[in-house]
Amino acid sequence: MSAIWTSFFSQFYIRNNSNSLQCWEHYNTQRTNQTTLMDPCFEDASRLHGEISRRLAFLKDKGKSIIKSKMIWKHVKREGQVCLFTFTVSNKDRDLLTWLGKNNVDQFPIISSKECPKQDPSSVDSGIAVTYIIKRLSEGLELESTFKKGAMTQQRAHVLGRFLNNNNDS
Repeated sequence: MSAIWTSFFSQFYIRNNSNSLQCWEHYNTQRTNQTTLMDPCFEDASRLHGEISRRLAFLKDKGKSIIKSKMIWKHVKREGQVCLFTFTVSNKDRDLLTWLGKNNVDQFPIISSKECPKQDPSSVDSGIAVTYIIKRLSEGLELESTFKKGAMTQQRAHVLGRFLNNNNDS
């Protein structure tokens, strides 16, 4: 089973299947040299990993009571401010909370993936590149060493289409 939550993990992917280590992978599409072990973004990713792990541990501890109450608090940005709102637990929320209850995600290590497509240094498509990687991995597809010609244009159209046709379930 693969678990990906694009809105939650940004550049992280939890690899969780019988063929691989349960871990977080960090993908840096702007990393220029594959032979260099140093990745300045990885330090930031490690801090983010720690924060997300603490939040997931909290959700894991509270998961059964959240499911039972059928209500969940979520951070939502409205009019430039982040506020907490109560929502009815959706099927996706229930699936996530159930999965968290069965897994020790907060104990998964983080690794820096060396196998990641690289974007042109002059590109400003980092966000689109991240959604491209997440989409490919969530579909069980391998990542290429470089982005195919037109991949960012197609992914930008895909993301725009999802926003324009959002039914609050995607």
